[in-house]
Amino acid sequence: MYYKLVAGQDIFELNPGLRAVPSYCELTDMQMKYICLVCDPSNDNPVRTLQGKSRREKAAVLAGYKLEPDGKRLAKQGREIIDGRNRSIEAGISNFKALHYDEKTDTYEAVLNQIGQIRDFLKSKMDNNPTKMKQALKLGVELPELIEAKQKLEGLLNVNQSIKPELEDTSSPLSVLELPVEDVTISGSETNEQLSTLDRFMQHKKTIK
Repeated sequence: MYYKLVAGQDIFELNPGLRAVPSYCELTDMQMKYICLVCDPSNDNPVRTLQGKSRREKAAVLAGYKLEPDGKRLAKQGREIIDGRNRSIEAGISNFKALHYDEKTDTYEAVLNQIGQIRDFLKSKMDNNPTKMKQALKLGVELPELIEAKQKLEGLLNVNQSIKPELEDTSSPLSVLELPVEDVTISGSETNEQLSTLDRFMQHKKTIK
């Protein structure tokens, strides 16, 4: 990961340079860990295979936010954070992405989010709604190309999704929380064919919007 994270240790003590960013100075240890887990695209990020709300939920748990007594969902503070209602955290997320912007990584994250949205839509109830069914058919045709673009980018970025990373302190429950990891096939190196795949993705992204 871009910054060192160890369960039970303050992220600002491990990475003093974080205090050089004004928007980070008002954040707590848990908030900064949450931001890093949500935003960092590195191979050793434990939540790298997740997208959207699922990624935020797992990041909050790993960062140390408490669950309800029944253990089925995050407590109120955690739910507000994953819903984007904490301005300090959202500002920190924006700054993290701006400071570590990389065009290929940004495109990869966009592809992952698009795939997640399409899959969620295809799993939703259609109720014989002609409009929904027509949209589902369209997205079902586009999904394979998005998956192809994802695999091409994984080759470019040297992403290996078959490896399940852990936080450094493996004795802590925070580091051994079971996380889903998907198996994918990574193919090829940077070629004109890959670039054309990405071009097709960007066109589809504009069409879907």
